[in-house]
Amino acid sequence: MNAPQESPTSPEPDHIQTPVAKSGSTTKTGFPWFLVTVFGSGLIVVAIVAAIIAWPDISRLYHRYKALGLLEKADAALEVEEWQTASDFYSKAYLEASSEPEVIRGIALFMRKTNSDPERSLQFWQQLIDLGAATTQDRIDTAQTYLQLNKSSEARQLLATIPPAERTTKPALEIEAGILNIEGRTAEAATVMRQALRMDPDDPQSRLKLSVLDLRNPLSEVQNAAIDNLWELARGDTDANLAAIDLLARETRLTPQNFAELLDILKNNPKADSRHRYSLLGRMLERHPDDRAAVFAREEAELEGKSPADRIPYLLMLQSINEHPRVLEQLPMDRVLKLREFFSLYVESLAATEQWTVLRNAIRTATSLPISPPDLSLLNARISKGLGESAEVVSRHLLDAAKFATAARDIRSVRRISAIADSMGHPTAALEALRTGANLPQHRVALLEAVLGIQTSQNDSEGMLKTLNDLVETDPTLHYHKEKQLYLKLLLGVEIETIPLKLSDPKIADSIAPAIRQLLNAMSAYRQQNIDDLRTALADLTPDYFQPGQRAVLSGLLNAGGDPRRAFEIAEKVPDSLLLEGERKFLTRAL
Repeated sequence: MNAPQESPTSPEPDHIQTPVAKSGSTTKTGFPWFLVTVFGSGLIVVAIVAAIIAWPDISRLYHRYKALGLLEKADAALEVEEWQTASDFYSKAYLEASSEPEVIRGIALFMRKTNSDPERSLQFWQQLIDLGAATTQDRIDTAQTYLQLNKSSEARQLLATIPPAERTTKPALEIEAGILNIEGRTAEAATVMRQALRMDPDDPQSRLKLSVLDLRNPLSEVQNAAIDNLWELARGDTDANLAAIDLLARETRLTPQNFAELLDILKNNPKADSRHRYSLLGRMLERHPDDRAAVFAREEAELEGKSPADRIPYLLMLQSINEHPRVLEQLPMDRVLKLREFFSLYVESLAATEQWTVLRNAIRTATSLPISPPDLSLLNARISKGLGESAEVVSRHLLDAAKFATAARDIRSVRRISAIADSMGHPTAALEALRTGANLPQHRVALLEAVLGIQTSQNDSEGMLKTLNDLVETDPTLHYHKEKQLYLKLLLGVEIETIPLKLSDPKIADSIAPAIRQLLNAMSAYRQQNIDDLRTALADLTPDYFQPGQRAVLSGLLNAGGDPRRAFEIAEKVPDSLLLEGERKFLTRAL
């Protein structure tokens, strides 16, 4: 059978003629196109492989680009105080690039500016630190957030990670002053704060804060100089003038003429509104009640014919100076059960005048109320307490409020309910409210830390240890809680036989600040009755890093280790009102 004849050319689509050659040869006029094909295919394969390898970076850059664009929109909304719009853009930016430092930092700063939950903002600051992207300013901002939560030990540990040269700057010294203040070392705190503020004497906010410090000075000449400085700030065109006016208005020595001048200054301030004016007017009427009738007549004449909403700042002023019957007279009764602002004024004025039965009847007969289920339960708790009903009934309403807030995943309301329960004399309900909220997995750590804060203020060592156990179990990476857990176990003598092993574990030991680790080793040696190890652990250990309770423990350990003189020097400077019972026992050994 004859092989088919090869044609020197074969027609291509659209009649394009392409030379064809046998393998390993070329035509007289041909070109090795198969090599081009092979080479081109190789390039495509290489490009595909390179794209696959580079895809994560390309994807990250793309999402980063989108996130940065959203951040710009968020910042623009923030400039004009469109808070919800800004929040939406920040949320979208985080969804695009949740590990980009600019996005994380922007959200943390936004939360600080809007006074959001510090526990939540702390998570973003900590994320920056964990990424290794935190600047010195980020660390200072994180430390400031710890101070908001009264966590001076954590703030001090973070401050220690800042380069030494930057620890003497104004922001770092302000953090140091805040730490000292929480630790009860108020005189030292004031000294450090003055040092910080004097670094920027022309800054209006620094001048304002210095005036606040000087007003507490017992010397009248220092107080007078502070008041003169406040007047200068009040008359000036800076961001401190409204705060200066408010501080001056609190001064008991101001005359009616002084108040009249402040009102004139406020009138010409473009940043001031009716709420600022009525706040100042209320301060004046508190100091000079003889002027009340004339002022009321004048203000009510000016409000005649205006909308009910325009009256709200005036009614709030009346409420602030305990003119509750007048508030009830002025309220538009057809709106009090419909609009939240009027309802709040109505409730507070009835409560202040102890008209609890009237209030209960009003809310029971209303078809709807302009408040949330948690707030209604809180109101029922207040009414029950006002009517003298049992503590069990009041607590039940408080816990109902916490359950409603938890169901709505409203962590801020849970915290508020807890604080109200505590202020009403129901500390158990306050703790239970937080523990109810802690059933929300995403908020468990934050609310358990709030429980820990209350237990700390109550000096409840056993309760603190139980909560710390829950915290460490929930998130083992919370090293500062692990450190506190070990400290309390040693303080209470719980599980002391297992602690030396834990302290020798590099994963645990390396996460604890060196000074604290040294103190824990000393406490462990003391519990094991090993005096040689105790003395070794105490060598060169100074109290500078420690909180009052830790300094009390250190003094007792020093005495046990055979250094009573140094033990007494430390112990006599410790304020025992801030101590846990176990810490007080150590202090007693040194005195």
